[in-house]
Amino acid sequence: MADHSSFFGSLKDKLFGKSNEKKEAEKQKPKVEATPKPRQERKAPYLVQIGFDFGTSFSKCIYREAIQNQAWVYTSNRYHSPEQPFLIPSTIVYDGEKFKRHEDSRYQYPTGGLYHLKFALEKVALEDWNASVLNGYKKSLGDWNKDSLTNFVKNSAVFFLASSIEEILDDIKARFADIGAHPSDLIRINMAIPVADIERPNVKKLYTEILEEAWAIAPKLQHAPSIRQADLENLRHTCKRDSNYCFVYPEVSANVQAFINSPAANPHVTTIYLFSDTGAGTVDQSVFTYTRHNSTLNYFSANVWPIGSRACRQSF
Repeated sequence: MADHSSFFGSLKDKLFGKSNEKKEAEKQKPKVEATPKPRQERKAPYLVQIGFDFGTSFSKCIYREAIQNQAWVYTSNRYHSPEQPFLIPSTIVYDGEKFKRHEDSRYQYPTGGLYHLKFALEKVALEDWNASVLNGYKKSLGDWNKDSLTNFVKNSAVFFLASSIEEILDDIKARFADIGAHPSDLIRINMAIPVADIERPNVKKLYTEILEEAWAIAPKLQHAPSIRQADLENLRHTCKRDSNYCFVYPEVSANVQAFINSPAANPHVTTIYLFSDTGAGTVDQSVFTYTRHNSTLNYFSANVWPIGSRACRQSF
């Protein structure tokens, strides 16, 4: 049965206000501090997959949080390209001692520039020392031999990739402010290279080596505007490479994956696609079918031709 005295006492207080005795009694009550709610821990980890397209003149990057299935295009205002902020110039500058990034994408060939890093790596891996793409690297070295040229090209490529990765990681950390708080948070990187290079073990091995070194070195650059070649080389030789976080795969597959996940893809098994990618150095083409219900890709043919939009400019 309800307590009538309590009910009418409460009603009286509302109508006429509390008596002085009640007010005094309430003042004597100890105040109880509200206990703040504990911050809820994230149950699901972040799994961020970086997709880096190592291009001849420009590189691009998309990263995806796999568990949420959301993706973002990496953009930067560093390279003076407001209309195409997703383009990363694949050129670096060497002044005889230090490497630095080429930051103005309006100019393709700066003074002291080292160009077409991707092709230079390929020719070094194939030991094609007379390739015209290596002329600029030889000129920067002065006196050179096979070992010094190989090392110089590797240093150049590692610096470009490491400094690019450093910027991309900054962007990821800005988007996911608490990344690293969960013990299973993970960031990995895939790098797209020409399909012809994937099929040549020496070339694929060198690309993989360079990517793994760049991944290990990126956090140690500390956003320095330039780095002495000797210091970079020391970082390369002391870094701990880990193949669990880095993977190279053919550019054609990267392009096809984007297509088959779009509404434009026809799921019918008999539909044959011809995919053509015209880059600065090469034209990549592939013919395939795709079955959506079991996510099967069937390649009939894939090839790369050195007839890209800028392939004619290889020596300086």
